Amino acid sequence: MAANRLKSVLKILLFGGLGIFLAWFSLRNVPFEELKMHAAKADYFYVVLAMLVGLLSHLLRALRWNQLLQPLGYKVRTANAFAAILVGYLFNLVVPRSGEVARCGIVQNYDKVPVQTSVGTVVVERIIDLVFLALAFALTFVLEFDRIYGYARTSILAPVADMAGRPWFWPVMIAVMLGGMAGFYFLFIRKKQKQAEEKSGGLRKFIDGFLDGLKSIRHLQRPFLFIAYSAGIWLCYYVMLYIGFFAFEGMGDLGPGAALAVFSFGTIGMIVTPGGIGAYPVLLGETLAQYGVNTAEGVSFGWIIWGAQTLLFIITGTISLVILPIINTRKS
Repeated sequence: MAANRLKSVLKILLFGGLGIFLAWFSLRNVPFEELKMHAAKADYFYVVLAMLVGLLSHLLRALRWNQLLQPLGYKVRTANAFAAILVGYLFNLVVPRSGEVARCGIVQNYDKVPVQTSVGTVVVERIIDLVFLALAFALTFVLEFDRIYGYARTSILAPVADMAGRPWFWPVMIAVMLGGMAGFYFLFIRKKQKQAEEKSGGLRKFIDGFLDGLKSIRHLQRPFLFIAYSAGIWLCYYVMLYIGFFAFEGMGDLGPGAALAVFSFGTIGMIVTPGGIGAYPVLLGETLAQYGVNTAEGVSFGWIIWGAQTLLFIITGTISLVILPIINTRKS
């Protein structure tokens, strides 16, 4: 138990520290007064509209999740699945990936779905989401190749090539890789081996339920509807960001191709730090700079969109925590 708490604390410090560093990095050369000016000039009607589209994407995710649970013999109320997902996003703001555990715990509590089974379906969701993210990147590179390649060459490839030519680079890289492999083994693989030795029966039950969750994709009752839900989720994500462009004067003229590039790279920012703190505004600002948007305006846009999403998660997640016991008491 103490080891789990230590790992959670280290995870918060690592990813939270990375987010704080990236927040500082994005704001270090931007005058605060200029940020305030761009934020004050933004049309928040479009920001609110974008967040409503984001809320629709979460509802579609709830409907898709229910589709994965049905072949396993479980029926979750749409309201419970929707609320569980919103609570999950709220938890993810604090501890990375804790939201998946939270949402599975909620449907176990209110709809009697075993955690080990629902976790398997969440893994399926993540795999499908990675496929759609890869498709978004592929489409971005096809439509915006010149800008993306130019950015990668000057901002990524050239600095890496410069560092690779320094005498300290390869010894440091090898040491980091070896240290990472050793840490991964002792923290995860060896730990799991010990747990398996101590609780082979419980572990076997968890693995069986987890595999059942993964197999649910093979027994979908309406696979085309599942694909439509998945496409709708990612279309909502894209539309949400594109609508946000119109909150800033002149950015709406950048076009759907620019929005696709900003959306693709911004999604990476939402993955690498809790709730995208720091990383999301940085990547949005850096990508917008390739389309002629000045640094202050790009960073302002990134922070406003990130702030609106985070506020949405906090408000809807908190409301969901409050109403879940109420709506399920009435059901009973």
